[in-house]
Amino acid sequence: MLHVCRADECSSVNRGAIVDLIREADLLSCMRHPNVVWVYGIVLPPLPDDEQEARGPGQAGSHGDSAECAPEDVSRATDRAASGGASSSASRPKSDVVDVIASGIRRSGVAPGVVRPPALVTEYMAGGSLKMALARRADIVAGPLTRVVLALDAAKGMEYLHSKSLVHFDLKTANLLLGHRDRRPICKVADFGLSKQKMDTFVTGVSSQRGTLPWTAPEILRTPEAVTEKVDVFSFGIVMWELDTGLEPYHGQNYHALLLRLANPREQLRPPLPGGPDWEGDVPPELAPGWRALMQRCWAEDPTCRPPFSEIIQELRCMASALKANRDNC
Repeated sequence: MLHVCRADECSSVNRGAIVDLIREADLLSCMRHPNVVWVYGIVLPPLPDDEQEARGPGQAGSHGDSAECAPEDVSRATDRAASGGASSSASRPKSDVVDVIASGIRRSGVAPGVVRPPALVTEYMAGGSLKMALARRADIVAGPLTRVVLALDAAKGMEYLHSKSLVHFDLKTANLLLGHRDRRPICKVADFGLSKQKMDTFVTGVSSQRGTLPWTAPEILRTPEAVTEKVDVFSFGIVMWELDTGLEPYHGQNYHALLLRLANPREQLRPPLPGGPDWEGDVPPELAPGWRALMQRCWAEDPTCRPPFSEIIQELRCMASALKANRDNC
């Protein structure tokens, strides 16, 4: 099944958001891994008559129909759009594709509940997000072994992205989607709208507003000009805490107060460890021996002390094997 991700929920059109959407589609169209959500294409809004003619015969549907394009068909326009249309009017194509998309959204009078283009077309993950599954204590996340295996799936997807020099920057349980394969739950990494390519030692062009606050590595807030792929490992440590406790990190805390505390290097704020001095209520059993030790290494203050995903995968595999052995011996 296919899932259509709506790109615009507001009446106003954000040009930057359209550019990001096309870039995300172009990027994900090249990603093929069993633990990364597949993107099949992008849906564009109806094009004006002159733009339909410019596309030529056989490339456009009937007038008023949405255009369905593979991401590579439109990705070349994003560099020009991102630079604000730096080319001269004489050399610029008759109609910038991003302007056309924005114009199409403004003109569309789509009834509520109908998907509005532009939109990404991705594979459908019937289990929804890991965040929602944990919140409702769904069967798909029941049991320590299942949760360890789901973490292992996510780590595999992240290792693949890092092998492509891609840093996600927004890894969290809401961006980990669940489904089934061969009658077992699987987890896939999704939503690459904030991802960036790592060119050298550091990731360039990063702002302190990148990511979602509870999962944001402290160096993004303090030194955004000098971050590495280890920001994703930090976020993975927070995901491990959620799988371990079933809770939402920093739930109910004021956003601005949390921002100041996370940015303060003297505080080194982390979610409370089960059984630790800041923990309240009953202490849940550890999912597997070594789980919480690995979790704390993932969210280490020094990014160089955080393990790479290849090492995380090895440790999670050992945990899963131990849990399977215990289950089989019972």
